[in-house]
Amino acid sequence: MEQEEGFAKNGETHGNETIGYLAITEGTRNSNGVTFLAGSTDNSVTDVFLSISFGG
Repeated sequence: MEQEEGFAKNGETHGNETIGYLAITEGTRNSNGVTFLAGSTDNSVTDVFLSISFGG
C-alpha cells in the first residue's frame, strides 16, 4: 500500500498487493475516485467473520 522511499529514488516499481482489511477514520472518504464509508461497532474484532450493516 505504501512504498519505501528508496523505491522512488532508485526508479524501482511497486508490485500488486492484496489487502485483507483497511482501517480508516469514521466518516466518508474518497480516494482515486472510490468513495469509502467507515463506521464503528461495539463488537470485538476477532478472526470470526461478522456482517455489519451500514444502513441503506
